[in-house]
Amino acid sequence: MIDPMVRKAAEEILDQLGPTRRAMAAAPSGPFRRSVLAVRLAEALEVLAAEEIDRVRSAKGMGWKDVGEAFEVTTQTAHARFRVARSEFDS
Repeated sequence: MIDPMVRKAAEEILDQLGPTRRAMAAAPSGPFRRSVLAVRLAEALEVLAAEEIDRVRSAKGMGWKDVGEAFEVTTQTAHARFRVARSEFDS
């Protein structure tokens, strides 16, 4: 379940981005524009989360077990979800 405060913040971001030129380039106009923009944002946030986890792991010397505990998943699940391919840093 998504925290209601986080959901509201995400909806506000969509509302703010919707009319911008950058959003129009990322999500073409049409009935699914807001949906497409939401997916593009979710993808970007997933990459940002993985990059932040990589940064914290490097800075603090933490392992995948620590990440798994923070997200209440197994070590293997944390690694599979949040490992960052070098190419993602450059995109």
